[in-house]
Amino acid sequence: QTAEALKGNLSIMFENVEQFSNLIYFDKSVQEALNATQSIAIDPTIYQTIQKSLVNMLLSADYIESVFVFDRYLNNYSSQKIAPISIDRSVVRDSDWYKKADEMDGETIYISDTEGAVSYPTRPDRKGISLIRAINSETDYKRIAMLLININESTIRKFFDEVGTRYGS
Repeated sequence: QTAEALKGNLSIMFENVEQFSNLIYFDKSVQEALNATQSIAIDPTIYQTIQKSLVNMLLSADYIESVFVFDRYLNNYSSQKIAPISIDRSVVRDSDWYKKADEMDGETIYISDTEGAVSYPTRPDRKGISLIRAINSETDYKRIAMLLININESTIRKFFDEVGTRYGS
């Protein structure tokens, strides 16, 4: 019973995170902005469009800690509830998670280690789970970006604590 309660809570949270990733993936404005990206220089209009969608996602759920979109040039667009967060662009494309998500062709994967691509300088022991997903163009299905959603570790811990308290474990 304890395990079932925990499984149910976590399942709901992960399903919600998947739905939030769909909102970014299929957002017409985000699709148009990412398709319009033509260089390593970030266009302010594109940045503003993507940023607006990311902020809306971040505000929609307490357990989403940060959201990143890496375009085809590895420009990153992000919104986060905690700071500072450091991004090492040189690690992103060579990471196993990036390669695996690229091969998954839009399907989601979850990881617990960003392999140094994302770090928290003021909280080096920070742990959590991240959803990773390639974003493909709706017109030609080519990859136009990579989405990374970080789930707050305290929410996961809270689920374990609540179940433990409720069932005396």
